[in-house]
Amino acid sequence: MRSRTRSRIVRRCIAVAIALTVAVHSLAAASQAVTGALIATVRDQQGLAVPGARIEIGSPALIGGPTVLISNEKGQVRSLALPPGEYVLEVRAPGFTPQREESIRIGAGATIELRIELKPAGHAESVVVSAPGSRIEARHAGFGTRFGPEDLAALPTRRASMFDFIRAAPGISPTSPSSGGTNTVSAFGSGTNENTFLIDGTNFTAPINGVARTEPGVDFIQEIHVQSVGASAEYGSAQGAVINVVTRQGSNNFQFDASFYGQPARLTSKPVLLALAAPRTGQSGFVRAKYRDFTTNLGGPVVRDRLWFFAGYQYLRDSDSQPGTDPTFPRQYEMDKIFAKLTWRLAPSWQLVQSFHDEFWVNPQRPTVQTPFEATGRSRASVPATSFGHLTHTWSTNTLWDVRAGRVVYARDDESITGLDRVNRFDRLTNRTSGGPVEVGTLWIVRTTAASTITHYRPAFLGADHQLKVGVQVERGEHESMRRIPTGERFVDNGGEPWQVISRDPSTAAGMFITAGAFVSDALTVADRLTINAGVRLDHSRAISQDVRAVDLEGQKTNALVEGLGTLYTWNIVSPRLGVTAKLTANGRTMLRGSYGRFSQGVVTGELS
Repeated sequence: MRSRTRSRIVRRCIAVAIALTVAVHSLAAASQAVTGALIATVRDQQGLAVPGARIEIGSPALIGGPTVLISNEKGQVRSLALPPGEYVLEVRAPGFTPQREESIRIGAGATIELRIELKPAGHAESVVVSAPGSRIEARHAGFGTRFGPEDLAALPTRRASMFDFIRAAPGISPTSPSSGGTNTVSAFGSGTNENTFLIDGTNFTAPINGVARTEPGVDFIQEIHVQSVGASAEYGSAQGAVINVVTRQGSNNFQFDASFYGQPARLTSKPVLLALAAPRTGQSGFVRAKYRDFTTNLGGPVVRDRLWFFAGYQYLRDSDSQPGTDPTFPRQYEMDKIFAKLTWRLAPSWQLVQSFHDEFWVNPQRPTVQTPFEATGRSRASVPATSFGHLTHTWSTNTLWDVRAGRVVYARDDESITGLDRVNRFDRLTNRTSGGPVEVGTLWIVRTTAASTITHYRPAFLGADHQLKVGVQVERGEHESMRRIPTGERFVDNGGEPWQVISRDPSTAAGMFITAGAFVSDALTVADRLTINAGVRLDHSRAISQDVRAVDLEGQKTNALVEGLGTLYTWNIVSPRLGVTAKLTANGRTMLRGSYGRFSQGVVTGELS
């Protein structure tokens, strides 16, 4: 007997090892759930469970049509992979009046619980309930904020980026000691390089400094989820917030929308007037020369219930000048964004989602009284981000497997607006700059991510319902930058008199990391009132100083090699997680949440270089 038990344990360990090995070699992206879960419990008016009830879950977001589930002996059904959207439930059971539950909003990563009370047959033809029970996230112990489609449409923002919404989440501060940029935020005092940014669950955080380097257009977004405290064991290297942007998808109906926003100069106030720098005379205030923002989207079926598409394009042009600068030379910001997404129903239990996002922008330095237009530079960038595939397989009503892969590349050129032959001069007495820009250069960043997870729900095991989750992840991030003085030297003056000359050969900086991680977690629920989330994650990271090619005085790469230092250090980090969610009232309208975890910052390649 003991021998049989030992052999059974060995077989199970081998099966788990094979599953993890397959997941590692599948090369899928770092994952946060882009689907939600629904738990429905069917009872009669006496509070007794109704097993065998037929529950149909329908939504325009479900490719392939409604899902039909049968309640178990506890009167419960659980759907593990529902894309974000609004759902309708139709419940039928022998001897009871059919009931229809409407307007059930399910978000990415959320677990929503419903308690459905059926009435005996003969009371009415059917019962329609539009706001049943509690719609509060029922199982997660952390603190999160979700902005759904209704919020994105209703909240007044500048439409500049997704950060207009992220900064509105509780606990998120738009300011930080390290940066005042628009794409840097702090979650409950964390550093701006400690957040994790995901698009459709794929990690697209810049490895050089931990900020978001790709941002889908506002009109391409379905919802934004900001997990500011208590991230689960699935997410490593995030001492700050885990921010997941879920993009829109097609449906069985063709849908088209377009929007245009503009702002003329006469509607822009000029509260501050400053004198123009010599030799110009007069004053100027803030002048909005042009603002044009146009977006168009189209989605629909390629093959109904089998293949959906969604595509979008955004065109943005913004020209303005600051007080005290010549309004005939405004700063001209340009941005174009494209997005495409395919949703495949490969088979009843197989689904594949692929997406591609790219943005092209020209961002000039803002002229000021101290730095006139001719002394400024500008940056040109292309940021293609690709989700090669997110493959989901529903093994059974209780088991879900997913694998994904993604990659983002950030390529930027910092150039002079007026040419590379103008010598930069800075007067330390007047703090004014003239000539050309101080530096020009390039920056190249790439992140490739891969992961796979298995989720298994097992009810009534050892006195509790369990949702087990195991996953593996592989990531590689690197950057390479080059900086040089355009003319080879620049000058520092003192009241117009020569004071210092600075010269420097072109410099190259680079860094790389390779990280492999694995996690296991269990969310066990007792008596539908108490949920305990426990998990642990192990990350193995190598920080590397890689070899790079040298550049000449013109900034062109040569065949000469600048040798790196190889592996600088290796980290093995264990991150435990523990969370508790308790319903203080039976209807779940009053919840108590608490979480504990050990959180560590991942490798930032900018610190290596």
